Amino acid sequence: MQISPSILASDFANLERELKRIANADWAHVDVMDAHFVPSLTIGLPVVEALAGQPHPAGLSPDD
Repeated sequence: MQISPSILASDFANLERELKRIANADWAHVDVMDAHFVPSLTIGLPVVEALAGQPHPAGLSPDD
């Protein structure tokens, strides 16, 4: 079994701290909702790009 907490439940004002809290998880689940295919807007491309440029916390890899 793998653990993949969603960063959607994170405190986005302290996202770096939140990712450190789940550093032992297998993956960090990133929900990208762009208000095009779903009615809500959550994590957009700027956040995903910022995460991709960081060391790979909790298995988050720009290649995935």
